[in-house]
Formats: sequence, structure tokens, C-alpha cells
Amino acid sequence: MEALAADDRARIDACASAALQLLQENFTPHGILAARRTPAAVERRYTRIFGRDAAIRVLAMCGSGVEALERGAVASLDTLATMQAANGQIPKYVDPDGCDADFWYLGCIDATLWWLLAWDHVLQHGDVGATRWQPQAALAIQWLLAQEHQAFRLVQQNEARDWADIMPRSGYVLYSNALWLEVKRRFGLAQSDVTLHHFNHLLHPTQRDLPTYHRARLLQHDARRGQSGVELYLSFVNLAFAGHEGDVFGNLLAILCGAASRVDGAPHRQDFEQREGGRSVPGARYASAIVSPARSVASLHGPAPPEPHSPIPQRRPLAVRRGLLGAGTGPPWAQRPLLARARGAGACQRARRLALYRVVRRRDLGTDGYGRAELERGYLPARPAHAARWRRHVVTRPGYRP
Repeated sequence: MEALAADDRARIDACASAALQLLQENFTPHGILAARRTPAAVERRYTRIFGRDAAIRVLAMCGSGVEALERGAVASLDTLATMQAANGQIPKYVDPDGCDADFWYLGCIDATLWWLLAWDHVLQHGDVGATRWQPQAALAIQWLLAQEHQAFRLVQQNEARDWADIMPRSGYVLYSNALWLEVKRRFGLAQSDVTLHHFNHLLHPTQRDLPTYHRARLLQHDARRGQSGVELYLSFVNLAFAGHEGDVFGNLLAILCGAASRVDGAPHRQDFEQREGGRSVPGARYASAIVSPARSVASLHGPAPPEPHSPIPQRRPLAVRRGLLGAGTGPPWAQRPLLARARGAGACQRARRLALYRVVRRRDLGTDGYGRAELERGYLPARPAHAARWRRHVVTRPGYRP
């Protein structure tokens, strides 16, 4: 590793000092808050003890040498363990007074993963007994094992089940499974080698040796279909679609847990550095992957037919096959003239019903099948950017009768 320059070291020390000061300001008797108490944070309920955020902060608090933070690390884990669900799940967040817990959506997974890693860190670097929170840890591991696929040995989740709760990541998620791999390694859980194998074959689907399990082969094939090369780990893999946007955080976790060193072509630390002025700048190369979710969502799903992920090829209507109606779908302002022309040309009733269905569907769901709330929040381009995409030339034949 390159030696840091004096000004870089001074800048890092200043950041560390400011971070420790902020942690002390956010400390409460029941643990560390996710955000400083401001009107905006209170309104968004960020003045809570979040399971994920608190566990990550414990990694810095325990061993910091600041007595208040050392106590706060233990208090944070204690509060979360006290409010643990009967099935073993660690809550998403806990009320500052420690009297209420919220578990978000069913199967919200990363708070439990981070809590286990923080517990192991406190056992090694803190002043607690070896049996502290051991029953809660065993129950948490049991809950995580219930989320694990019995062949892939990867945890599976639905949308909005981790920190990226407004991103469409589901199935086998890179971020969650990198943490799961580290949990299995630290606690010596069974079949961690199988987890590592499928982690690299599903989330970096460029391996030359094809999986023997037929479902793994299908997932791998769909994940790399239409892709010339996979530079980073995929952000997630699910049935018939995958996340090809660059999840920098998830890829860095995969490197830190040792998964990337076991496969050719996987990202390494050097891939996240850019040379500037004779020194490396970590993360500079992929910084844009974090700040542009609109392009990621649009490129992930794109224009969707009525059944976008159906593995069965759909037979196009007669009028579409014979050129009376455009084969693509479109928003209402583009579909109305198509419907009128199809009716005027004597298109079959089935084609008219299909076109009308698309008009209603686009009107209710919004452009590209996404909800209007997503459009208003800026995750997709506005309507004018899509207008050109939906233009279709309707070819009619004089005197044609179906």
C-alpha cells in the first residue's frame, strides 16, 4: 500500500476527529442515533437507533479510546438485542427511548447482518464477556439461515429489504450476500464454500465453468444476455433480469470479504482507483455509479411489454404482424392515433382491444410502466425524452381487409 503524503494524513486525521465528535453528539443512553436532531431529521424519523447504521458506527466506536463512545457501542447493541423479534430478526430501527421497534418490510435483512458483525467486533475489541448477547446472536443466525436458498446458499430478498429501499434490487443481492459471506466466514457456518462459489458464478456471470445446477445456469445465462462484458459484480440477479449498474459499495464489500480474490476478472482494489497527479484517488473511477440512479433504473428495465419477463414468446396480434398496428407499446398520446388508424383500416377486434388495454395501462401506470410517484421523484426522464422512443410508423395497405 502506498504511503500517504503529509497533507493527506492531516486531512484524514481531521476527518476522523470530526467524525468522533459527531458520534458523541448523536449519543443517547440507549445508543447512537442515525442523524443529528434537526427539524428535517425528526420529520423523516432519522432520529432513531437504526440497526444497520448503529452497527456500522459500532465498528468505529468500539476501540476508539473515547469512553463515552465505548459505552455507546455496547448500549447500541444492547438496545437492538432487547428489541429483537421472536424469530431472530434485528429491527430496522428502535425508538430513542428504547420502547418501540420497527422492522420495515417483511424480510428486511441488512440490520441483522450488520448487528452480527458488530457483535463479533465488540467481543474482540471491547470489554464485554464472551457470552454477552450469545443467545440473541444464535437466534439471528437461525433467522438468516431461513432466508438462504438451499442450493445456492445465498440469501434471497425482495425489493426494499436493505438500505437501498428505493432501488429495484431483489433476488440475490450483491450487498447483502457479501455481508452474509463475511458472517459465515467469521462464525464458521457450514457450506460457506458453496456460498462463495455461487456468489461468484451468479453475481459475476463470466466464469468459464458452467454451473451443474440447471437453475443456476438459467440465472447466469439471463444475467449476461446482451452484455459484452461484466466489469464489476452485478448489483443483483433475479429471474430473467439483473442489475448491471455499478454498485460501488457492494463491490467494495465483495473485495473486503475476500470473494473477489477467488475469481478471474472480478474487481480488485486497483479497479476503484484513478491516477491523478502521481497518486491514486480511491473511488474516483466509479463515483458516477452512485449518483445516477435514473440511468440505472432506465437501463435496467427499459420499455416493458404487458408481460415484460414472461419466458414464453408472445404471439403478436394479426394486425401487428400484417403491419396495421405498430409492434411497440406507447403512452396515451402516442397510442390514440394508432388506435384510430387501426380501427379505420378495419383491424381485427383483438388488436383494438390490445391497443385500448395499452392506452389504459399507460394512463394508469405512467411512462414505461413506472408509477407517477417515481416520475415525480426524478428516477426516470420526463415525458418529452420518451416521446421520440414511442413514435411508430403505421403502415396500411390500400384496400386491405383482414
